[in-house]
Amino acid sequence: MFVSSFTYGQIFSQTFVDRCTGETKIVTANFTQGSAVVSFYSRVRTFTYQEFLQGQLQAWLTETYLWYSELSPCSTATQQAQQAQQQAQQAQDAANQASAAASTASTAASAASAASSSVPPNTGSTNTTGGTTNGTSSTNNTSGSTNSSSSSSSSSSGSSEGSSSGSSSGGSESGESTGGGSTEGGESSGGGSSSEESKTEETKTEETKTEEKTEEVKEEKKEETKEEKKEEKKEEKEEEKKEEKEEKEEDKKDEEKKEEEEEKEEKKEPKMLPIQLKADAMAMQTPLGSYNAVMSFGASQSSIYGDKSYNLNMMLWDNLRQVSIMGGITNINMKKDYSVSHISTTSVGYSNNFSISTLIVSQSFMKPFKNGLTVGVGITAGTTFESYPIKENFMLSYNVLATKSFKLTDRITYSPALIFTQTPFMSSRDGVGIDFNNGKPFGVSMKNDMEGSRIHFMGIMANSFTVQLTKRFSFNAGWTIIKGSDPNLPMMHSFMIGSKLPF
Repeated sequence: MFVSSFTYGQIFSQTFVDRCTGETKIVTANFTQGSAVVSFYSRVRTFTYQEFLQGQLQAWLTETYLWYSELSPCSTATQQAQQAQQQAQQAQDAANQASAAASTASTAASAASAASSSVPPNTGSTNTTGGTTNGTSSTNNTSGSTNSSSSSSSSSSGSSEGSSSGSSSGGSESGESTGGGSTEGGESSGGGSSSEESKTEETKTEETKTEEKTEEVKEEKKEETKEEKKEEKKEEKEEEKKEEKEEKEEDKKDEEKKEEEEEKEEKKEPKMLPIQLKADAMAMQTPLGSYNAVMSFGASQSSIYGDKSYNLNMMLWDNLRQVSIMGGITNINMKKDYSVSHISTTSVGYSNNFSISTLIVSQSFMKPFKNGLTVGVGITAGTTFESYPIKENFMLSYNVLATKSFKLTDRITYSPALIFTQTPFMSSRDGVGIDFNNGKPFGVSMKNDMEGSRIHFMGIMANSFTVQLTKRFSFNAGWTIIKGSDPNLPMMHSFMIGSKLPF
């Protein structure tokens, strides 16, 4: 951990190699005047030559180095503080997204209901059914007309048969009477009577013939009219069928056109809102008491209904040796009445602190209430490593949060958030290992260094203010306070100022 070198006399020097930053620290104490002022990291103390001989200086240097190791940029405390800062930001973003999604969903619901109420009832279907019922009645009428025509045709056939038989019989009788008259030419009276009878009979037969002809003509006219009516009805039916087919085809074409128009509108309508960029300047206090200037850049995009959003954030420290990148997906689940049921966020992050890498995966669930309060719980798993293979460190933590937004004015919104986080499991640097002969599942063994010791926690109070200067441009300011139960971890503050601009 450190390299020591002693010089005999009144000047003392000792060299320490920082495992986190790799820097070399040289501590020098000059006792030529009887005492020396020693500065080591952020601590300063005066020692006498006698205290140096008693070993108090060496003990103080070792204690200071251990204190620094616990609070260094590569320490677990610093990583937890950074995660707490990110969790506070995510909580505030989720609260803002929930309120925005609720307002957007309610607006969409009201618009949909208004559109459905403004559409008139579909009268085309009623007309179609009416046409079909009329068609059935017409078919019944045609069947009746065919029956009547068949009966009329049978009667006409019977009348024609009767007329033909009557005419033939009348002809034979007339032939006999004429024959009789010619043979008996001497009897003038008898011949005259017979001729008169034959004349009367001829007139009768002629009358019967004319009557039969008129009847035949009438029957033929009746049949023609009936056939014409049949043909007309058939034509009407065919026309009705054609009209129905045309109407159906037109309806199908209209439906296809509507579907095509709807598809075009869906294609034209954007599924995602414009990307929103933000840039924040932060002053973050370290556990050692000093401040770092940090630049935070972020981009987020939400769906058109606000039920899903994507975000990506990057934090870069002023020493250019610390960087943090985190991306996440937020899903806002809604009920049938378009109220927000719950919010789920999945995040993946990577940070590099002085060449020491940390990977984290977190999952959180938040529940908003009607009064604007949002509560949630999250689980985070992470590993810290310096080289391959990854067997340096493993930690598991959880957090509980509550946040609410208050609209102070028409342009200013205040969003406080309270977060409680704790890490119940943490392995040492060599606590995670793979040995297929240890009898563990998959050969993975993990030892919890927190076992048997007090598990400390951290509390975070985040205060965020949003000032909407214009419809597109907003101004942000924030103040975050972090305090842990570990007495070695002081209260830390961070200040943020930034802006958001949608494209």
